[in-house]
Amino acid sequence: EGKFKWFVREKRSADYHFGTVKMLCELTKFGIAAPVSALSCIRLCVAEWKPRSVEALAYLLENAGYYLYHNPASSNVMGELMGTIDRKRANASMDSRAVSVLEIAVAAVTHKGGATVQVVKKHRPRLERYVRWLILERLSADTFEEVVEALLQLPWNEKSVRAPAPAWRSTSQKEGEEGEMGNEKMELDNAEVEHSDEKEVEKERKEGEEKEEKENEFINVADVVHKLLFKAARQAHGMEDVVAATVQKLSDYYPSVAVRIVDELLEAL
Repeated sequence: EGKFKWFVREKRSADYHFGTVKMLCELTKFGIAAPVSALSCIRLCVAEWKPRSVEALAYLLENAGYYLYHNPASSNVMGELMGTIDRKRANASMDSRAVSVLEIAVAAVTHKGGATVQVVKKHRPRLERYVRWLILERLSADTFEEVVEALLQLPWNEKSVRAPAPAWRSTSQKEGEEGEMGNEKMELDNAEVEHSDEKEVEKERKEGEEKEEKENEFINVADVVHKLLFKAARQAHGMEDVVAATVQKLSDYYPSVAVRIVDELLEAL
């Protein structure tokens, strides 16, 4: 803090001393230095309000302002200082560069976080999720024979199949899902009785039907197995031998699987 006060009043280049400011900000954010030290430095810059102190103030706000503004221990004092900064910005005459630098610093303090990124979850039919679980999670040196047996039980001979309920779900899970479906049906029946708005009830019914159709969407078993085995061979480190053994077992019944995987691996080289 003492070095900072000397730096603000010093005539040397600001770049020479910004390491001190950065150190103070990092110590404050990690809880090593008390917030009062950084607040005291900000208060000093606001009180002097000279080009050099404004530059130091902007650097302080960019590096520790957000922490001080949202920290319960310093938010009240920091809020008052930000109000003072806004008033001085409006009344004081500054060059365009100082105005721009300070505006960016103030925005870094008061913003409510980064831009919201909407993550769209890819929908996969029930059977495809089951195959993914077998190959990407269940498959190992100890379980590959069980996985092969489960894969061979899939309806390969048809071009596309309707997805059955996944065999890997336990009985308690199935009973729980049936109970949830029963509860949802009861809630829907109650809604029909309690609400006179038939359009809303019809909308809920259609949404339920659409969800069920997506769960039972037609898939091509051979394509899914080929894609996932190729992915496991490329990404699973140390699993090459297990994937190769799985492909060999499957190729005894469906030779096209081995041919397609070998072709793609050769193309990727």
